[in-house]
Formats: sequence, structure tokens, C-alpha cells
Amino acid sequence: MKTLITIAFLALLVLTGCSSPSATGIKVHIQNGDYARAVHLADSVLAGPEAGNAEIWYWKARAHCFQQDWESATAAFGQAYRLDPTRKPAIAEFWSAFYNTANSRFTGGDMSGAMEVLSQGAEIAPERPEFPQMKGDIRLNQGETAEALDLFEEAFSLGSSMVSSLEAELAAEADPYRKEFLENEYYRVLSGAVLSSYNSARILENLFFNTEDETLKREYASRAVAILHSGIALDPTNPDLLETLAEIHLIQGNYDEALEVFNNAEGAIAQNEAEGWITHEEAETMKGELMLTRGFALLE
Repeated sequence: MKTLITIAFLALLVLTGCSSPSATGIKVHIQNGDYARAVHLADSVLAGPEAGNAEIWYWKARAHCFQQDWESATAAFGQAYRLDPTRKPAIAEFWSAFYNTANSRFTGGDMSGAMEVLSQGAEIAPERPEFPQMKGDIRLNQGETAEALDLFEEAFSLGSSMVSSLEAELAAEADPYRKEFLENEYYRVLSGAVLSSYNSARILENLFFNTEDETLKREYASRAVAILHSGIALDPTNPDLLETLAEIHLIQGNYDEALEVFNNAEGAIAQNEAEGWITHEEAETMKGELMLTRGFALLE
């Protein structure tokens, strides 16, 4: 099950003379924290001659976001975008509304509905790795392995690029509140990128075992090693990536390389336990699994 993504939506608005009186009224209700009245006013306006006013749809969507009514927010943002595509950058800031709507549909078993919203979200915010990541989960759930692999690799590419951008922003940021926000975003995006790397490698490993073609076997194993190294470059002490890399080296027959990675993985587990990322019980379980796989390598 995926996790809802919560973004801090600021209610501080600038009321300018450029907006219609109706839009200004909706903004005032939002600024006062009266989101229900903001939605009610928007609905009343949209029921009349201003049904095609993209600005009203946009602020209606903003009010729904504060209510965490993701389905309604997504529908309103979509309508605002269709009526006025130039609002795309502003709507893209609320990409998590599309993600959360898709997540709700996904967990409810509506795969086609989830894919529809994910495609819409990816069109509006194409730089977000969360959309291909969830698409990959759905494709994998449906047994469409090749499609899932392409999507996980796309998610990793987008995620690793975003991690680099966030690192640069963090280094330059002085405001403590903004810095805290960027740190949280950094670790969340990093976690997603690592997961995409892991998922891609596991799919390639599965493809390796399900083909008799030696050329394809070498290709799958090499691709898995490459994306695992890329993931480890982002998170050098991630035990899941290290253990998977060691397993790939084993199936390639590279036993010395596998043993070296196993040693690194054992150290990573100890470090993660010491830093509080995993519990002692989780660390012991991981060490046990690691020792079992390493035992096969030593036998070879």
C-alpha cells in the first residue's frame, strides 16, 4: 500500500485587483480558514455564467486541498488546466493532490482510474518521480513486467536528478524553516529513488532466471548491476541495494566481488542500526539473511 503525501499548503494569499470579485471572495474564505464556505461559494459561481472561469476552478481546487478532499481537488485542478493551460506551473505545485487521488484509487482496486489520474499528474508535473513510480507498481501488480521496468527506471532517473537539485538548494538555503522543508523533501525523494533502483534490479534478476538465452542473461545482469551502482551512489549504506548487488554478482559468477559487497552490506546494517534507522531485531533478521546468502557464495 502506498502512503499519502502531505504537502504544507500555505493559506497566506495576496488579494489583488486582477481577480474577479468571486475569486477574491473565495480567497478571503480560504485565508480565514473557512474552506467549506470557499467551496460553497465556488460551486455557486460555477453553477452560473462563470462555469468556464479557470480561476474559480483553480481556487476551488485549492480549498479542496486544505480539506484533504483529493478527488475533488484533482477534478477541479483538471478542469482549470483544460480551460487555461497557462496555469500549469501553479497547478504543478499541488502535484500531491493527483498522487493522493491515484493512491486512493489504487488501494481501492481501481487500477485504470489510478492510471488515468497518474497520467494527468505526470502531464502537469512531468518532473515528479512519484508518478512513474506508482505506475510501475500498478503495472507490476498486473503482471506487466517489461512496462513496470521502464517506469521504475524512469522514476529513478527523475528521482536522482531531483535529489541532486535538492542537495544544491539545501547547501544554499539559510532560512531554517525552508531548510527543514527541503531536508524532508530530500529524504523522501531519496527514499523513492532508492526504491526504484531496487525494484528495477529485482525485475531484471527475475528476467535473468526466466530466460534461457545467454546473451539476454548477461544483458539483464549487467543492467541490474548498473542501476544498483547508481542507487548505491545515492545511498552508499543501503543494505537492500548492497545485498541485491551481491546476489547479482553471484549469478554472474563473480564470487570475489560478491563477497566484498556482502562485507559492505554487513557494515551498512550495523551503521543503520547504530543511527536508529532500523531496530536491533530488524538488524539481526537482515544479518541472518545476509549470512545465508553469503554462505552460498563461500560454497561456490
